[in-house]
Amino acid sequence: GTFSTTDDPLYVIDGFIRDVDAFNRLDPSEIENISVLKDASAAIYGVRGANGVVLVETKKGAVGAPQITYSSSFGTSQGIKMPEMMSAYEQAVSLNDLIYQEINYAGANSDMAKKDLFSDSELEKLKSINYDWAKLGWQNAINTRHTLNVSGGTEDVKYFVGGNYLYANGNFKGLNMNRFGLRFGMDVKFTKYLSGTFSSDFTQRDTKTPKNQLDTEGDRMYGTFSELVRTPRWIEPYIDGYPVNTQSGINVLELLNSGSYKSSKSQNTASAISLGLLP
Repeated sequence: GTFSTTDDPLYVIDGFIRDVDAFNRLDPSEIENISVLKDASAAIYGVRGANGVVLVETKKGAVGAPQITYSSSFGTSQGIKMPEMMSAYEQAVSLNDLIYQEINYAGANSDMAKKDLFSDSELEKLKSINYDWAKLGWQNAINTRHTLNVSGGTEDVKYFVGGNYLYANGNFKGLNMNRFGLRFGMDVKFTKYLSGTFSSDFTQRDTKTPKNQLDTEGDRMYGTFSELVRTPRWIEPYIDGYPVNTQSGINVLELLNSGSYKSSKSQNTASAISLGLLP
């Protein structure tokens, strides 16, 4: 038998089954209509439509002189709510409590009992120290988009050409993405009884991310973010301009400020042709 191994719906773009990446590469200015089929409505697609079907119709040319449209947008993004972490003083008190509990449970000879406790004077000092690494490494992100579309045609030949460019940086220094896309579509009436549709799209994406060995999941910067929020807040990031090492062996703030990065480039091209009989 055949079964779906993901929760993703089936994507059908202009009558052709495509994947989620093809859907994500579509620019909003190129989309004419989106509809969703579920349950009985998606039965025509069989088991592949078990999680629903997303039908996408892209814009087509229309009879008339060339129509040129241009649009641009600018946006910014920031974290709605950052994790609330303990202060330096609260972390130290919690560590002392953990050591006391371990001593009571395992005895004075346990490994935990050999760790140094924070003294009362040190705890008092930590009340005035609170280095928020996540706040120091975080920045507001921006994105800008430009689109240019041209459409037109005659009764026998209609066309649509669209180009788009997107730039976006991230909430960490050194994280950015450039994407360029081009889409072409043509509807042709060959004879009184035969018509055809041709479409093609090209997308190129260039991505740069800070090079951090703690980020082990591709482009996901879980390691970087985790290190920033979990570094004890009594650790000063820099002393006399020199980066201070952390428990992981990496000063993430210095890594972000150094300009170190890794880059990746991807290109995607797809074409489709369909013929149909006219009544």
